[in-house]
Amino acid sequence: MSTTRRAINQAITVNYDLEGKGLASDGQHATMSAYGNIPLPTASEQPTDDDRSSRPDDGSRGDEPTDDQASIEAGPPYPPSDLQPVAEMQSKLEEIGYSVGNTGIDGKYGPRTANAVKAFKEDYDLSGDHFEMDAQALATLDKVVSGEIERVSAPTQVAQISGDIGDIAQDSVTQGKVGAVLDLIAGPESAGRYDAVYPGRRRPQILNMTLDQLYYDMRSRGSASGSSASGRYQYIRTTLQSVANSMRLDPATTVFDPETQDRVAIYHLRANHGLDRWLAGRMSHEDFLRRLAGTWAGIPDPSTGESAFIGILDNRAGIRVATAIDRLDQIQRA
Repeated sequence: MSTTRRAINQAITVNYDLEGKGLASDGQHATMSAYGNIPLPTASEQPTDDDRSSRPDDGSRGDEPTDDQASIEAGPPYPPSDLQPVAEMQSKLEEIGYSVGNTGIDGKYGPRTANAVKAFKEDYDLSGDHFEMDAQALATLDKVVSGEIERVSAPTQVAQISGDIGDIAQDSVTQGKVGAVLDLIAGPESAGRYDAVYPGRRRPQILNMTLDQLYYDMRSRGSASGSSASGRYQYIRTTLQSVANSMRLDPATTVFDPETQDRVAIYHLRANHGLDRWLAGRMSHEDFLRRLAGTWAGIPDPSTGESAFIGILDNRAGIRVATAIDRLDQIQRA
């Protein structure tokens, strides 16, 4: 991060932290700051038949594991009393050279543990993604620990994630002035996390999903939590689909990774918020901020100092008008 960008970011302090339970009329919700992995919907919370009919073929299992099919998946939903299997798996991974991160053996299957699982599966040629250890993977892990299977001579280095547990990124992957604008929006919306989902949760799986897979996942989560808001810029499904369609993105092949999230937000800012005019100095900071506030509830309307969606559930702005204007001025002058 450049010195200028760091100075701008350090000048901004989010006014307060919210859990972001409410949706604005366009689907963008208020600030979120408490993160954890969201549980998948229960059987009673599954999507409607209409939603199921459009489920993409993502290669997932058609049936849940039975009692005799040992399996550990990214969680929660493990209640505290059931964290032991994850902790045992973490301990074994550590024993054979795969770090689960500086949070240690805590029984939580978060992004750091998922990274260790990914490295382990690559080294021992195991199928499946890094968000699950199925019966075969667990059995292989036991055999490696016991010596029945020879350990690889140089385990794949586990990619560490900086910051607190599960941090994917704080600053946008986009650099320069546009990246700083994205940071301004993402701060009160998701604290900058690309894997943020409503309500105040973390779901790193979304970063590997195609848009088609994400849309199905959003419907599933929306039926369980009341909102499908996803990613660094907290787009709901209908808004994301509209922008992605305008961009002519192929939903079957486009992955919802950080680069795509930035591309979508930048396109949206240029098409609907006057980003180019503001960057060129042909739109005032106040007018630009007002346009941002019309989409993102965490951004204050300069005429009121409040979220444009105040009074709709518990939406409210996450930063002060003076702070936002000052930051826009710094970005434009950088």
